[in-house]
Amino acid sequence: MRFLSYINAAKLIPSIFVLILASAGMAETKKPLTAQEICQRLQVTEEVLVFDESGEHVVDYDKRVRGSAGLGGPSDSSEKDKSEKCSKGSSSGQTSSSFDGPIFFNHEWTVLADGRIKVAYEQGEGFDGRGREAKLIGSTRRHELIVKDFSAVSWVSPLHKKQRVLVRLVPTLVEGQSTKELGQFPITIENGVVYDGAGKLWAINLTADGEFIAMTTVHGGLMIGFQPFPGGKKIGYAAGREIRFKASDGPTIVIKSEAPILPGKMGADVYVMVEPKYKSKSVNSQSISSGKDPNEVLERMANNSKR
Repeated sequence: MRFLSYINAAKLIPSIFVLILASAGMAETKKPLTAQEICQRLQVTEEVLVFDESGEHVVDYDKRVRGSAGLGGPSDSSEKDKSEKCSKGSSSGQTSSSFDGPIFFNHEWTVLADGRIKVAYEQGEGFDGRGREAKLIGSTRRHELIVKDFSAVSWVSPLHKKQRVLVRLVPTLVEGQSTKELGQFPITIENGVVYDGAGKLWAINLTADGEFIAMTTVHGGLMIGFQPFPGGKKIGYAAGREIRFKASDGPTIVIKSEAPILPGKMGADVYVMVEPKYKSKSVNSQSISSGKDPNEVLERMANNSKR
């Protein structure tokens, strides 16, 4: 009987071993990055390579890194397209003595709600306008595709005949930041400046400290907090010395402080309200107020805009 017990136990050992391995594998399984995390961590490197006619020897090389800051920021796309989480774009114009004539191209990276990444890119003869509002003219062709395996996107310039000029866009992810809901935690802005991705200056010399901060600027009123408040939407992200957010279809808005808003690599969601009617008369006549009661802070912003 004891011998049979040993045999039965021996038969159970392989099954137990398989079960242990399966459990260990399940414990190591990680969840996919959320679309919001990809928005915050996406980085794209622009490379322009010039080759000889054989395409085997590099003559010149130029590189520009477009981080999550350089590409824009997360946006509240609920009113625009629920399938999109954020969209980041960049326009580049480069010149070099190694190829005939400048090269102009733009690219836009869209993180879909399901975490996939879509890229649209095109090359042209030049730009009309400046900054993020610049529009490509004389486009050779617009391309769109879903990025797989974070593969690079590349093409040979059809506008450079004397040299073989290759443009390559390489996506990657930077180190993630810990995002937290801070709740009743004060926001501190020291000698801050507000501007947007279109190159417009909103306000300067802003200093305030409180759970809720409201300000009037030449382009409208802004109210921010680490916790929910009436009229506020969770469309902002704070890290280091900056708060970034994107409202509706406009450009990314940046609030930049001389002193850190959050320490180290810590990141936090920010609730934001944009009120276009609460404008200041000029950049130097803006106002700022703070406090624990969001209704009182909002009322002070409304009163300040009438002065």
